[in-house]
Amino acid sequence: NFMGRSIKRLLGLGNVTEEELVTAKLDPKKIEKVDYKKGRKTDEANASAELKKIRGEIDSIATFLAAGDAEAKAGFIRAASSFKGSDGREMFQTNAAEFTSERWAGTTLGRIRATLKEQYPDEYHRLYPNNGHTAHAAKPAAGSKPTAGTEKEGNRGGR
Repeated sequence: NFMGRSIKRLLGLGNVTEEELVTAKLDPKKIEKVDYKKGRKTDEANASAELKKIRGEIDSIATFLAAGDAEAKAGFIRAASSFKGSDGREMFQTNAAEFTSERWAGTTLGRIRATLKEQYPDEYHRLYPNNGHTAHAAKPAAGSKPTAGTEKEGNRGGR
């Protein structure tokens, strides 16, 4: 940016007025404009339907495990999503909506399902009657119960 801006200033191309463009025999109406906000998509808008589904299931299971407590819910998501990066730093999420990688979210889903199975085996087997390997798992009762998904239990290929 520094080099580009310096060159523009040296050539006198910074803050060119409309009159200067007309003097240079350029038609300002033919110059395209860049609107950075128009049509721009957020990470959420770019998220696939599968990622949104995985996020929803992570959120639902974490809510169930935490009995609705927001801090405990964040703790469950953090524990399930945590890993050490190549630089040695711990990486994690505390909110299911923050996952931008389907792979990371899938791994987290497998881990949080394992926590559900360990702490609430009856609920886990009710939701995943064939150990999470069904295309259509049973639906939970109304309330804050986790929603069943179609992802297999366990690690979905790493972090």
